[in-house]
Amino acid sequence: MLLVRYLAERGYSQARSVNAMLIRDTTCRHEWVEVDGVIIDITADQFKARPKQLPVIVSDHSTFHLSYRRAESRQYTSGWTDWNYNEDFRRDLEEFYAVVVQLMDEPTVA
Repeated sequence: MLLVRYLAERGYSQARSVNAMLIRDTTCRHEWVEVDGVIIDITADQFKARPKQLPVIVSDHSTFHLSYRRAESRQYTSGWTDWNYNEDFRRDLEEFYAVVVQLMDEPTVA
């Protein structure tokens, strides 16, 4: 959610959060970001029972993601209005997002 907003605010207006179910086990859900056909998955390695995944996947083709059936996808909307979150959670998201922006926008030292 936070990555979708970050990308949208930096000109990638087509960034979408994709929510999907594992084809062979619909109780297993996963979410990632797609922009112009490119998958950006910063949590691909969270599934312990799955074959070892890279911690971050950025690719236009992923067999890992083909094992999921899409349930929905959403773009960022100002104030998270299309995300059905209560006001407390929206407030928390704004605080988390401020931290993300600060960390992402800090210059890196080589």
